[in-house]
Amino acid sequence: FLGRTKDLKHFLYMTYPYYHMFKEVLKGSETVFDVATLPLDLKETPVLYMYGAKKNVMFHDNRSVALLEREEKEGLSESRVVRLEESGHWMYCQEPEVCENEIRKFLKGGGGGGEASSGDTQSRL
Repeated sequence: FLGRTKDLKHFLYMTYPYYHMFKEVLKGSETVFDVATLPLDLKETPVLYMYGAKKNVMFHDNRSVALLEREEKEGLSESRVVRLEESGHWMYCQEPEVCENEIRKFLKGGGGGGEASSGDTQSRL
């Protein structure tokens, strides 16, 4: 895998966000996660959050997921949470058709279920 140049470049590209996060953590930054928040106005900027249920480590904040689920359930915005039961970290590779369908539905403003089978404050949390 890492012996091939193309694979190595792709691997490095995919780890780029983690590099910066861990660099800040190792420097002792207490605010490294402060910038990872939801938009303040979910009606204006809806969020589609998809994740694989079989992923070993989850980086999402359960409060954010609960907020997005509440937005969807109460019809407050077009935001959605989609849990892919048969996927792990690489859900786009493991269930590409499901991911594509959910993205297309979201872009069309389709709302819908939150589980796929195979504002004036500084923060919304």
